[in-house]
Amino acid sequence: MKPATTASNLTAPVLASVLLLAATAHAAPINTCGLQNDCIRFEVTRVDDPEVCAASCEYRVCTIVDFAASGSCIKTSGDVLSRLCEKSPTQCSGLSDFSDAFQTDGVPNQYVSCQVVSPGASAQFVYKDGTGCSGSGAWPTSVGDATASCAAGSAGGACNTSACIWTVVAPTECPAPPTTTSTTTTTTTSTTTTTTLPPLCGAAPEPAGNCHLNATGKGQLQIKDKTASTPEAADQFKWKWSKGDATALADFMDPVSGSADYKVCLYEDVSGTPAKILELDLPPGGTCAGKPCWTAASAGFSYKDKEAASDGLVGVKLKAGDAEKAQVQVKAKGIHLPVPALPPHGDVTVQLVIDDGAGRQCFQTKFSEPHDTNVAGSFKAKGT
Repeated sequence: MKPATTASNLTAPVLASVLLLAATAHAAPINTCGLQNDCIRFEVTRVDDPEVCAASCEYRVCTIVDFAASGSCIKTSGDVLSRLCEKSPTQCSGLSDFSDAFQTDGVPNQYVSCQVVSPGASAQFVYKDGTGCSGSGAWPTSVGDATASCAAGSAGGACNTSACIWTVVAPTECPAPPTTTSTTTTTTTSTTTTTTLPPLCGAAPEPAGNCHLNATGKGQLQIKDKTASTPEAADQFKWKWSKGDATALADFMDPVSGSADYKVCLYEDVSGTPAKILELDLPPGGTCAGKPCWTAASAGFSYKDKEAASDGLVGVKLKAGDAEKAQVQVKAKGIHLPVPALPPHGDVTVQLVIDDGAGRQCFQTKFSEPHDTNVAGSFKAKGT
């Protein structure tokens, strides 16, 4: 099992807790602030539509389990940290400990946990791997001079006793939203307008909008995490977007010889707040086992890679057509698949997002609760 991602919680001064125990760890426990700093990273982004904290703006603070965050992490991509604890996702503030935390077992490399907070508020994430926590320190995050500080926890709930507590303080200012339209005027008085599109799911905290949808009940999603019995090789991800909206061949751009970005994005939704829990990179062009990975047909494109080198992807089908004739199918499996921690929270959304720098296309299926199967190690649902 390789990267995976998840859970957005919504507490303000105090945030998510990530309790990580080395279940099938192949390396020594990361039970000091310094060791954890080598294996995790933090991102802070502006949230455009404040809803949780009722502030003039809000920030999403995320922690990412990233064994490649530095060259010093002692963990490898095959190591698994087994537990995530997070506070109630429905409150912005008022919680003093993690005693009522949600618990998710099976946390792999690239797992993501996020919290929405008011400007200047503190987000807290609690990591535990092995026994206890020692050391302290402060390290930079992805946002200016914002700092993630670490100290050993001692009291509160089961999640932060004898664990490392990381605290990130959100910026105090409310800058302009990240998605903006800028206008520059030349000496000839002509005007050029440039629109910056939101990031693809690799950095986006929530699903893209304006997507092609499929007919009700015609989307299918199946995810299997077989780590407990047959580690990694039997992990699976299958998504079918069937009977979709009218789709032109050009909507898929050119995966054979073009340079567009193709991402498969998976989001969970906790009380109205989405969080990315999986990202699959579908590269254009390339060769697989000595042959072109992509082939073109009159109505679409197909991708095949028996080695599943890119995030476990072995097969993709993109078929253009009139309404209820278009299709998208994605299949991934094996040791390179970044299976998310299961079960996911709430409604689940899958998207294929395509961006060539000049425009963007999105194909989406939403799976609303209740799901057919949603337990540790297995998820299965039909789109609503």
